[in-house]
Amino acid sequence: MARYYSASGPIFGVACLGQAATSTPELPCHRIIFAGGGGSSKTGVGNAIFAVDLSETGLVELCKLDTGKELCSSVCVGRGNSVLVAIFGEAFRLCKLEGFGTDSQNEKRITVASVNYVADFNEIDPSINCCAIDIATDDLLATGGDDGVLRIWAFSDKKKTKN
Repeated sequence: MARYYSASGPIFGVACLGQAATSTPELPCHRIIFAGGGGSSKTGVGNAIFAVDLSETGLVELCKLDTGKELCSSVCVGRGNSVLVAIFGEAFRLCKLEGFGTDSQNEKRITVASVNYVADFNEIDPSINCCAIDIATDDLLATGGDDGVLRIWAFSDKKKTKN
């Protein structure tokens, strides 16, 4: 069975955070992070990363991070739902998800926690299309792009290895 929820514009990346702490078995409510927008200058729909609850009654926005003119094309979430990786063309940023732990009363926020990490300085197709974080340790991030290169980023020592 599928349920359908409408956002204000195109959706480019989605990550599931699991069931919301406020849900009950009778009325499950799932928490989702998604990136979307529409190139605000052309459509009037801004670019942002949203945290929402999907309930029986619809999509409930918890918070959002406005990304301005930058379109976030993909997102992934780390262990404990506290680390978010957001892809922007040839770069990605680490973000913090705050207030998404077991205490559902905390204010929920998405904040930028790093500078841009650039795929590399290769002039031929350096863009990043997808990402996955090692949920066991949050120490490794895998990214893949148009150039067919799988990049593994090690955050424990801030070094990048290229395979």
